[in-house]
Amino acid sequence: MATMVIVVNAKALEQKYGERATEVWRAVDDLIAADADRGIQTQLVKLDDPEVPGTGSPIPLDADCSAIKDAIDAIFQARRPDYLMLLGGPDLLPHCELQNPAPGDGDAIVPSDLPYACEAPCSTKAADFIAPTRVVSRTPDVPGATDPDVLINELRVATTWTSRSRKRYEPYLGVTAEVWMGSTRLSLTQLYGNASAMQVSPPDGPDWEAASLGHLSHFGNLHGAQRSSQYYGQHGSSYPVAHDASVVEGRLEDGTVAAFEACYGGELFESNPQPAMPFAYLGSGAYGFFGSTTIAYGPTNGNDYADVICRLFQSSILNGASIGRAGLEARQEYVAQSTPLDPVDLKTLAQFLVLGNPAAQPALSPSQTVDPGISLEGSEAAQMEAHIAQAPARREGLFAKGMALREVASWAEPLAGEPSTEIVSALRELSSVPSGGEATVTSFSLSGGAQAHAMAVVAGTPPEPATMHLLVQQIEHEEAPMPQRVAVIALEASGQLISVKTAVTK
Repeated sequence: MATMVIVVNAKALEQKYGERATEVWRAVDDLIAADADRGIQTQLVKLDDPEVPGTGSPIPLDADCSAIKDAIDAIFQARRPDYLMLLGGPDLLPHCELQNPAPGDGDAIVPSDLPYACEAPCSTKAADFIAPTRVVSRTPDVPGATDPDVLINELRVATTWTSRSRKRYEPYLGVTAEVWMGSTRLSLTQLYGNASAMQVSPPDGPDWEAASLGHLSHFGNLHGAQRSSQYYGQHGSSYPVAHDASVVEGRLEDGTVAAFEACYGGELFESNPQPAMPFAYLGSGAYGFFGSTTIAYGPTNGNDYADVICRLFQSSILNGASIGRAGLEARQEYVAQSTPLDPVDLKTLAQFLVLGNPAAQPALSPSQTVDPGISLEGSEAAQMEAHIAQAPARREGLFAKGMALREVASWAEPLAGEPSTEIVSALRELSSVPSGGEATVTSFSLSGGAQAHAMAVVAGTPPEPATMHLLVQQIEHEEAPMPQRVAVIALEASGQLISVKTAVTK
């Protein structure tokens, strides 16, 4: 039988909602009962309860990430659940605050749930968490809220989910800023086989017709801004609103899954007065939401960084993964494809949140079958039950893949000092931004990849020492929802730049 653990800081939740906390506990009881019918043994673990075994010491009312991470590590060591749900927003179960591995873009830290999905002990370095092994997602409540209505509704969706055929997820709402049409066309074509339904801002959006919002797959390559309930398009120096939480609220089909590349697109903040975009989705029946807590990056053309990790998440959904497994598979595959991980890769890996019930499987996989002995063969319910029954075996494979990544992946490690003036001049020229703009240049060595390095030495071809450089430079666009920046990432060997990538902020 598959297993799931729901973790919560119960005292903090009860203090936040008072008498109405009992409604939350009833909603959790309903979820546990529904899971039992599906073949999932779900347990609620109150991390502040000293009577609950396997959690280490009970956490305090104002527990930080370190205490919660230690408790979750103890849970996985003792119980090895197939799924783990973080219940509550960052004021109940805080994100881990990681140092920004790509300095110079205005983000001092990266609020992240990635450490909870990793075996590595708590730290503030994103590079310590490049080997995720756990299926973990968050069902968040609204920070600062005085009533639990949004959380209760999210738990209703988490309780009543049902799998649908993959074909139901092939029609999509795909929205792009005009300047990123080429990049988004690649993403949509790889995911859905075409980009014919791509919406471009400007002029499209944000008042989407019911038919468009009713598609179960949503994918966006748009600008975002801190504490904004809107995403934005771009034409030149114009940034019109392309997607608005107020338009989304109450107009989705249950089962929607969304991935957005926007800066701060997954930030969880209190209503101001509109809710953050993730709450508009999850509160309107979405099974899952994938978005960034901070400034995200991608190229103008081609796919990289936010483009890739969002596409990998939606691809796993289309191939039959649960919400939590899609997050883990996207993270693992991103590391596998991107090593050596440059500073922007590390930030991309750390910043994207997986939101929703980790066990909910939106789409049946194309190859999903049922044991011939089951009388309901061919029915979606029977296929869903068979899929859940196979969860423990899948977890073993994903755990093994994560542990292998820890041995072969390499990453950028900050170096003291500054690069030569020649390198800085070359990076500035490659950025195509006037040299007078504010810029930050940082250099990195490559660390890790011990197994790959050892194999190369045995083969007689040890790799040449290399240095990475990152230039982040601000672009002045007065109408932009937030300061825009360009990042140039270059690899230097023997005094020469041997590869260069350029990305812009979303």
